[in-house]
Amino acid sequence: MTAANYIRQLGIVALVFAVSGFGFSDSGLGQVILNKLRDARTRIRENIQPQLQPLTQPQDTLLPGCPNIVRAEAWLGEPFGVGMVSFRLPREGASGLDPAMLIRTGAVHVTDAEDRILYPAEGQQAVARFFRGVFGAAEDPTDQLITTWFIFRGDQPLQLQVMGCAGVNVPLVPSVARDNQYQRLLKQWWREYTRIANEQTSQGDYPDLVETYLTSMLEHRQGLEPPKSGNSRNDPLQETLNLLMDAESIRSDLIRDWFLGRVDTGLPTLPVPRPIAWTPVPGQNIPADIPIEPIAEVVPADCFYLRFGTWDNQLWLKRLMDEYGGDLGRMVSLRGHRPKLEARFLNQLALESTQIDEWFGGRLINDVAVIGRDTLFGSGPSVGVLLESSDSESLEKRIDARRQKFDGGGEAAVQLATVELAGEEVSLLSSLDNRFRSFHVVQGKFHLFTNSRVIAESFIQAARGGESLGRTEEFRFARTSMPLDRNDTIFLYLPTGFFRQLLTPQHQIELLRRSQIVTEMQLTQLARSAAANEGYPDAPIEFLVGNGFLPREFGKRPKTSSVTFKGDTWTDSIRGRHGFFLPAADMELAGVTAAETEWYSNKTRFFLESVRQLDPMIIALRRFAGQDNVERIVFDARIAPFGQKEYGWIDTMLGPPLKQYIVGADNDIARVQISMRRDRPNSAGEYYQLFGAIQDEVAPDVDLQPASWLDIWRTAKQIPGYIGSTPPAGMVDWLPRLGGAPDAAGYSQSRLLGLWRLQFGDFSVLAFNPQRLEPLRTQIRMVPAERAAQVRISVADPSKSSIGNWVNTVNYRRAWQTSVANARLLNALIEQFGVDPAKAKDFAEALLDVRLICAMNGEYQLAGTPDRPIWISTAWPSFSSPQMPGGYSAPFLAWFRGLELEINRVDQHYEVHGYLDVKRLNETKLSMPGLDLLKGFGDLLPGFGKSPEKQPK
Repeated sequence: MTAANYIRQLGIVALVFAVSGFGFSDSGLGQVILNKLRDARTRIRENIQPQLQPLTQPQDTLLPGCPNIVRAEAWLGEPFGVGMVSFRLPREGASGLDPAMLIRTGAVHVTDAEDRILYPAEGQQAVARFFRGVFGAAEDPTDQLITTWFIFRGDQPLQLQVMGCAGVNVPLVPSVARDNQYQRLLKQWWREYTRIANEQTSQGDYPDLVETYLTSMLEHRQGLEPPKSGNSRNDPLQETLNLLMDAESIRSDLIRDWFLGRVDTGLPTLPVPRPIAWTPVPGQNIPADIPIEPIAEVVPADCFYLRFGTWDNQLWLKRLMDEYGGDLGRMVSLRGHRPKLEARFLNQLALESTQIDEWFGGRLINDVAVIGRDTLFGSGPSVGVLLESSDSESLEKRIDARRQKFDGGGEAAVQLATVELAGEEVSLLSSLDNRFRSFHVVQGKFHLFTNSRVIAESFIQAARGGESLGRTEEFRFARTSMPLDRNDTIFLYLPTGFFRQLLTPQHQIELLRRSQIVTEMQLTQLARSAAANEGYPDAPIEFLVGNGFLPREFGKRPKTSSVTFKGDTWTDSIRGRHGFFLPAADMELAGVTAAETEWYSNKTRFFLESVRQLDPMIIALRRFAGQDNVERIVFDARIAPFGQKEYGWIDTMLGPPLKQYIVGADNDIARVQISMRRDRPNSAGEYYQLFGAIQDEVAPDVDLQPASWLDIWRTAKQIPGYIGSTPPAGMVDWLPRLGGAPDAAGYSQSRLLGLWRLQFGDFSVLAFNPQRLEPLRTQIRMVPAERAAQVRISVADPSKSSIGNWVNTVNYRRAWQTSVANARLLNALIEQFGVDPAKAKDFAEALLDVRLICAMNGEYQLAGTPDRPIWISTAWPSFSSPQMPGGYSAPFLAWFRGLELEINRVDQHYEVHGYLDVKRLNETKLSMPGLDLLKGFGDLLPGFGKSPEKQPK
């Protein structure tokens, strides 16, 4: 029987398998199907492999450490030939490295003695990939047939080498392709190349600039079909958010647009568009005697306002992050990189932590806040640090002495000068490249350090009695719901004026232009590296454009500035050094292009149709001391989402706030409850309450190998939990065998899905294990809640639970995948760009403006032989038989000790209330109130340190 017939049979079996459902995977029929699939896999191997014509190899290629090359072919073409090689790895790779590790980290590179092979794409054959997706990793990686497609330069014989294995040259003579054969082979290489690029993007935890550039550049040069992408420029809301957050995805979109010829080449001769005509915010009746902190009354009305109040509060947040790696994001997720933002804006302001410590230690500061007009911390924000001094004269003397002695530390020349702003003399410490830019403005007892001339001028005007945040009606109204006497540890206020100025044409077009400039810098760096790898080092821009390494329209963007590269630093002629750009608030917009006008007009139409009104947002945190060095962080937030059309479906699903709480099983460790609206009201009513829980049980072990389809389904079935509704949700009746009448005990079963349903009273509950359902008859009940809520989430302390091992295993597997993805990036830079292996990590970090971090807390280092080095992490387990290290604990389990959360939709915004319990590694000595001082939150803080009835045990 031919391989094609086996593949057709496999398709039929797979269809039967899909129709039968994964629920049978442990049953008799399911096992028969799985056995059939395994048999088919074996027969395909037996029948396909002999049809591959082995390449004649020298006998020395069969020595230990050498790959077993099964097939190799090459065809001539213009401008590149196309080739492929299929091989199996030896039992031991270079320097005894694990073959399974070489495969997963992309360290198996196919090259040739003269470096003529370019842009290879390694992977398993399609059939093998299918089986791996179903069954997971093969038992023996040396049994896997790896196929590499590549393009090559020249028409002379190639001397193949498989990097990662012992060094052996295998001769390969290119053949002349028949009619249309070359194009078919080229498309085959392209399919494999884009598939692997997409896989790497999905698995990685870093900006996908490398993959986007390679696929866009090669498609452009070879005239191939563009790879599929989710270009956010088709979504005005997503694009706006990306611009405001300075997201790297906007650069990927710009790279694709540039190579597709969608770049603005017009001249900025048109007038600046009019700003969006927002609907006014309704007025409020506010008492005249609302207490307002003095520092808020000198904050410009269009700035965000992050108030710490006391030095202890700022120091508390800093110490908390330092205890867990210095990155708040890594406390929550397994990130493989850290943005290079640490204290960057403080460095630009010439403020040092020890300097501020001294001022606070000397009790010179009564209040402190960070203010700003944007959050572009990656490229150069418009921000300031505002201080209220108890002794302004003493503080000013200390500041002046520091600034006069300031040393640029070998950077560009730093100058201290006096400039005039709004009729005031102001101190300015600056350098030509904006690496240092620090205005120091004094108004009475208030001191402002800012990098923005506009913020400095607005601060002076506010201090003179002009418009300020603290005098606005909306801020005073905010203080009625979150009064000053709450003594919040952190208070973040985002006023309407802040959002409106973010969406002005001046700000939006400047963000677009600086994104284009940063993309131009990154494109140039990538293009020069790609050209050098193809034999053209130090190529000028004209050569890179003419030979397809850069898009045809490169350099033709609106010429408002130019970029230069010196040493390891990019500089824009107007905005300054990359990472320290001139604040967007200080950039004047004299004119715009026709494309920019149309772009902003589309944005205006979108916001007028979807948003129309911008409401302020508030987030407040308070900390309280608990037992066993655990702190409780109480949070309140008032958040107004953008885009009613985009997110309006949430409102159509949510039911009204409910003043009733569902108490579930005694061993629930995490619960979620949501008030839901029915699509079609029935006899049970228009609304129902959806609830679910994860229970404190010992979950089965999870395989650390990459998850297959079956593994994912089995893992989902292993989660100890249940989901239900009251009254019963009609959607369950549509599930196979679950919609009919239950048996005498109230049970229904779907063998197809492996689900059980229990109906009793007004409750309907689903679970994969019926033993979890029976206790709910007596344990589940409705109790009154002190506050109504649409969404309630409760999570107890998981560090002491039986499910902790399952959480650790799932977390470890994800951390491993993230760590491997970073290594694949570094190895890809070596393979695709010819980057010096020893410099690959520095190259990646400079390009992406991040620090690559092993999510497993290991260190990335080079391994292998000197002529075949690859990147690995010191924390990786065995790839062939991985075991989780003893004592491993998921990072968040080190600090997470519980969560309560309530969410309500009120008018056009969401109100969020709750608390988070945090374990401190070091005993906290900062002053903080005890729980007895907390007023007005009812049972949000019941029995801190206990397990009340309304909390999971």
